[in-house]
Amino acid sequence: VAKLTFGHFNMGSLWTDSLLQFGPPYITACNISFNLYQMAKQFGPVFTVYFGPKKVVVLGGYKTVKQALINHADEFGDREIMPLFHDLTKGHGKPFETTRLMNYAASSVISSIVYGRRFEYTDPHVRLSGTASVQLYNKFPFLGPWLKNLKLIMNNLALDIKEISELVSSLHQTLNSQDLRGFVDSFLVRMQNAEVFI
Repeated sequence: VAKLTFGHFNMGSLWTDSLLQFGPPYITACNISFNLYQMAKQFGPVFTVYFGPKKVVVLGGYKTVKQALINHADEFGDREIMPLFHDLTKGHGKPFETTRLMNYAASSVISSIVYGRRFEYTDPHVRLSGTASVQLYNKFPFLGPWLKNLKLIMNNLALDIKEISELVSSLHQTLNSQDLRGFVDSFLVRMQNAEVFI
């Protein structure tokens, strides 16, 4: 039914051929992922599909996707804006920065592992120190006097140390050696056991 040439698959031809044979098309909107999976088994992990006039490269499998995104990032990184996104943003789609959100997410997970407590991103006590100024200061400390927010960073660091001390003290007061909430609880239990043996 399909016109295949060296792993290229033309959806337009398939639809037309199917209509000419008075049968249903091979790929439908309700089962497209399954059919692409089947095609990947038949044609290999990388093949081209035409969705109407749009040429789409299909990558099948974790290893293929990983290799494409790592070894060929430039070729796969420059993709066109999807029509729906274009329409939603009225043609003024702007890239957005995810660094801060990702830092909050990673910090929250780390906090959960270490202290047994996650935090909300809107928590006023959350102060991330991964700003461009901090990174610049860490690389070139002699620039410190010229960084306008260095004093704020140092104040935040002092507040962080104080709040962590209070948090560890609170964890120590509510410690249950049978229900460890995080690494700090494990450390506190170990300290208690060490005191018993001394």
